[in-house]
Amino acid sequence: GGTAMSRYRSLAEDGPNEWYGLLARRRLVELGVDFRPPAAAPSPSTPVQMTLPEGVEFLVSIGLDEEAADLLHTEEARFRGEGLAGIATLVDAYARLGDAARSFRLARQGASSASGGDPALHAYFVRAMHPRPYADVVEALGPRLGVEASYVYGTMRQESGFDPSAVSRVGAIGLLQLMPRTAARAAASVGLELEP
Repeated sequence: GGTAMSRYRSLAEDGPNEWYGLLARRRLVELGVDFRPPAAAPSPSTPVQMTLPEGVEFLVSIGLDEEAADLLHTEEARFRGEGLAGIATLVDAYARLGDAARSFRLARQGASSASGGDPALHAYFVRAMHPRPYADVVEALGPRLGVEASYVYGTMRQESGFDPSAVSRVGAIGLLQLMPRTAARAAASVGLELEP
């Protein structure tokens, strides 16, 4: 009925890259509706510019991005702006420092809070929720192994939230949450040395 169609359309428009938005879009197509989600409003790299703290900038200048991200994390409350714009500045800062896990977590929080508010800010957070870390490895090995990069990134996002140090209750480790024995077999089958 009309209520279902309205709900499908609402889900597809509000979250075109989210699981339920994609399912709703597929259902609309199955029902013969020519649905195209609205184009995302262009947004700058970050809605509010943030100057990184002096210590963080110093660590970046000597090539210690991971340490810089850790320091930013400890100083986050002092340097974060107010509201969603403050979250956006940190999302961008962590992304620039190569900390996809922290950037992703904050972007997910921001997208949830921005839903129904500023469309450009919401679009920024949704895009930030789909980082492409470790691109050199994924892009080099994906085609060789017959695995699409988007599948690898989707698995990273779902399984570890892009946290390379993630360990599950049952012992699955890393970005893709592989069990150590499975990881060893997979590495051997493609001629890679296992590096936990």
